[in-house]
Amino acid sequence: MHFNTLKSLPAGRLAEGLLVRDTILPMADPERPQEREHVGGRSGFIKETEAEALKLVQSRANEYEFRSPENVVWIRDVLKKIDFQELHNIYREVARRAGVRDINFVLPHHIYPRGTDELGDAADADYDPISNAISLDGDLVARVRMIESNGEKLAVSLILQQIAHEYAHATGYVAHGEIELDQGERISAVRMGLNQTLYNHTEDRGTDYYTMFELFNEGATEHIATLVSREYLRRLPLDTPSGGTLKLLEFDEFLKIVDRDKDDYGAAVEFFNRLSAHISKECEVSQEIVQGAFIRAYYRGEALPAGLLDETVGKEFTKMLMRAKDAKYLKKLTRDYSLLSLSPSLRERWARFIESVRRAVR
Repeated sequence: MHFNTLKSLPAGRLAEGLLVRDTILPMADPERPQEREHVGGRSGFIKETEAEALKLVQSRANEYEFRSPENVVWIRDVLKKIDFQELHNIYREVARRAGVRDINFVLPHHIYPRGTDELGDAADADYDPISNAISLDGDLVARVRMIESNGEKLAVSLILQQIAHEYAHATGYVAHGEIELDQGERISAVRMGLNQTLYNHTEDRGTDYYTMFELFNEGATEHIATLVSREYLRRLPLDTPSGGTLKLLEFDEFLKIVDRDKDDYGAAVEFFNRLSAHISKECEVSQEIVQGAFIRAYYRGEALPAGLLDETVGKEFTKMLMRAKDAKYLKKLTRDYSLLSLSPSLRERWARFIESVRRAVR
């Protein structure tokens, strides 16, 4: 998720403000999960603002279609071949395992091809929580289609994974509200999954924003997306525009290519898997259960277990993780912090935390 129309604030007043109260959702102690009747879904957005944001997305999509009509037709053909009802069913299953029943979806006709230059730093796709729309990098899809060997199936694989990734954002916890800083100032905020974006508008400086836990959230998002994409192809092989069929084994080959050329998101997935594998080994539970604890927080808008993570990895680790924006920063974290063996008391606390999550979602 990126606010492409806003000015990035890499450091400064918003980044350093101490959060003392969150009016989006009460933050329970993550080591003592509390059941709430209404969790998950998308909330807090003003209808008029949503409509204006959607018009902006549609306008830019129309401009791209004018420039690249043939490519837009091809992408829409792929979208028509995706069974979105089945895709929705799979995300509902993921959410139910997190104890969430009501989730948000993006309507298929609100998925728009756009140009690489228009998406900016949003990589190859973008979910905009304000308009509740998804944009795909149509130029990238066109370039992949031109690959001589198996270009069409690689392009279809790319679209499926793009949609699965942005759908994970959309179906996770999404809420707009206000944050109170330690100075008593109230500013707007959007929480999405495990991250939280603070933004503040002033007449002289425009809109500043700062996102916390952005890259770790993207790692969890890509993890969910890959699980969902592979499950979809287990159930329903995907037809291609030329009459071929994308099967799971072919999609796995696409994932191997992506893995060989790791970007920031790939590094985030690797970090997410490494951390969950360490906790899994130390607590003698499956890695799937540990990852499920993070996915629960992703869908319920709950805080990461900062105290446990800091004691497991090192002092102020969570603060450093909050600031991680790229693969280089994650590599620095790996160098600066070692995953050491847990003490018996810490292992017991992790076990209690994981078991409390498992009980809550049965």
